[in-house]
Amino acid sequence: MKHAGAQSQRVTYTTQDACAVRRGSQPPVLRQWARSQRRPDITSPVARAAILIWSRVHGIVSLELTGMFDHQPLEARRLIDLEIEGALQSLRPADANA
Repeated sequence: MKHAGAQSQRVTYTTQDACAVRRGSQPPVLRQWARSQRRPDITSPVARAAILIWSRVHGIVSLELTGMFDHQPLEARRLIDLEIEGALQSLRPADANA
């Protein structure tokens, strides 16, 4: 199903993107994503964090919106909090996690 006004594009992470991250510059794939969101001012770390966090919580949000947790002993808010916490932990430099 296609939403009105949605742009159909494929974003592929390449070796060139990985090298750009190591050099500290913004990878082309993240620049492409930021432009597709009409936010060319988004920095690479912010774009990466946004994509990672949303990819980790969108399933929980969908299940909550459709009522799948209504009769379960699960708290969607707590699951989302845990996923965001885990995502943020994975974004921290390795020496900051020690």
